[in-house]
Parts: sequence; C-alpha cells; structure tokens
Amino acid sequence: MDQLRYLTWEECFHCMQDTQLPKSLRAKYVDLCVNIFIDVGDNRDVLSHPTLVFGWDGLTANPYADAADDRTSSLSGSRMAYFVPLHAWLVPYLETQGDVVATDTASNRLLAAILRMLQTLIEFGFYAHPDDIMALMGPLASVVDGRNDRQFPVREGKGVKFQADEKWRHTGRFEANGENNLVVAVKLAAIACIDRLLNLCYNVRLQHVLFDFKVTLNMTGTTYERRRSTSGAKPRKGRVSSSDDNYTPSHKFLPLLQRVMEVDAERDEDALFALTGPVREYVHHTMERSNWVTPGWHPSGRHVSRPAPLVDALMDLATYDYPNLLTKSLAMYNRCFTARTDLFTNCVDAQVRYSSMVS
Repeated sequence: MDQLRYLTWEECFHCMQDTQLPKSLRAKYVDLCVNIFIDVGDNRDVLSHPTLVFGWDGLTANPYADAADDRTSSLSGSRMAYFVPLHAWLVPYLETQGDVVATDTASNRLLAAILRMLQTLIEFGFYAHPDDIMALMGPLASVVDGRNDRQFPVREGKGVKFQADEKWRHTGRFEANGENNLVVAVKLAAIACIDRLLNLCYNVRLQHVLFDFKVTLNMTGTTYERRRSTSGAKPRKGRVSSSDDNYTPSHKFLPLLQRVMEVDAERDEDALFALTGPVREYVHHTMERSNWVTPGWHPSGRHVSRPAPLVDALMDLATYDYPNLLTKSLAMYNRCFTARTDLFTNCVDAQVRYSSMVS
C-alpha cells in the first residue's frame, strides 16, 4: 500500500502522533501501522515463547549482538527502518501514561492500541538492545501498577471529586464494570509486552549458560561423545583472553563448570552437593547479566539492591474482579520468582544442533 501511495509510512506515523486528531482516529492509525508496515514481509514472531533449540556454532558470549548494534535489524534477521522513529516516539509517550485515568476512555483505547503495536515489535525481535528494554520497563511497570490510576483526569484540592477519586482508588478500581474494562485491557496489553521481554531474557540466559559450557568443553579438549562414554577424564588446562572467541564474562566460573562436568551425579552425590553454593553464585551472575526487566531485584532478597515496583504491582492486580487479569498477573509474578528454576528446566529441555563439538 505504501508503494501504491494510498497511505505512506510518513502519513501514518504523523497521524498517530497528531494531537489535533481525535484519539479514536489515532488508534486506528496505530492499527493500520501494524497491519501495513510492521506485520509484513520477513518480520515474524520469535518471542511468543522461549527458544529451546540453538546451533552449537552460533553460541556466543553476546547473543543477538547484531540486532542490538543495528536497531533497524531484528532477532530474526529482518530489517525495518521504521523501528528507530517508532521507538523514539513510543518511550516518551508511554512515560506520559503512567497513571491510567478510568474515565478517559479515548486515551485508554489509544494506549491499548499502542501497547498492542509495542507487543508486535517486541515479538518480532526489534527490542534487542538492553538500553531499549530498560527504557521501556519504567513506563510499562507504571502502566501495570493500578495504584497509580485515577478515576478522573485531574485531582485538585480536597473537593468532592478528590474524595471520590480517593474512594475509587481504594475500592472502585477493583470492581468489574464498563468503566474499568478498558483499564484492565490496558493492563493486560502491558503485561503481554513484559511477558515477551521476559522470554527474551530467558533466551539470552540460556545461551549464556550453553556458551559457558561450550567454552569449558573447548578448554578441556573433550568432545561430547567422549565425555558421555568416558568417566574421570582429566581436563586439559586452558587460558582464555578477552580477545579470544572463547572469552566469556563468566570466565571465573569455568573451573566450577569443569568440576560439575566431571562429577558422576549417580555415584558421588556428596561431591555434587558440595558444589551447590558456587553453582548458586554462578546462576546469580548469569541472571544479573540479563536482568533487564527487574534490574537489581532478587526473589530471595539476598542480593537486592533496589525494590521492584513491578513485582508489587502484579500482586495488587491479583485483587481485581477480573479472572483473566488475576491469572495473567499471578503467572508473571510466578515467573519473576521462579526464573532461576526455569533456567535449570530450560537447560535440561534445550536442544543443541551441532556437527562437531571439537574446537
């Protein structure tokens, strides 16, 4: 359609931003933007679910580096020049929508449409740079947080409207009614965006672990087949420099991974148990390298450097009289607390395609 000049990208993008147009019309232009300019060509969904299949030769210390360095490129390899101006507009706009106003239905419809567009961009893999992801998380967490919401657009003084707004904040926002339906739709759209970002974090963490084991195997000079058939093989000591293809930010944990690979779990449970503490430190290190959704937060509280408003907001959403919001918020709440367990599960389920594992 862009080639036929019925509606160009420039016209569509301008109308999405034009504050002089009715918000209901702007929402339609957002939907058109997705259908005509984003969900087309080689763009495809790569983040609706975590990835569990990887190519051995493609494992690196910095997965998705190409897409992160070139913001017009996605995780799938497709290219879209429109992403750069879209992201430059999306983040500032979302920052102005941190407190959802229940009675402002036009703004809520527009916000829901924009969040659906954002979800598509994330699913297609255009959000690969950590800075872009963390820039999104602030406003997304604020939109999710129902404690920020208001019933009326402006809260002035201590009048009747102020008092009604305070009552709504403590009771009315939880009720299922027509006014709150759009608010809940906005929350669900924001949760879907964060869910896809969590999938990206999961993919990166899993690849970090697989790459660390790949480096460990290269250092020992032991192939996968030989390790399966030979127990007690002595590792060959190796050194890794930061300029080496085998360099990993987890290099200090490589001796630990060597010991883990040498232990016969069925015959020497005590030796395996003795590695529990160091393995936990390695897992924490791996998680923090890609903790872009809840940076500085740890579910046990042991390593917490700052609170995670998102986690508290998800529990608050579980008290709404909307079953779908309850299930979605608790599912994400669970993902935040079980991320380390899920990493182990994904490591067990992951499959690696390779032709030769000999470096």
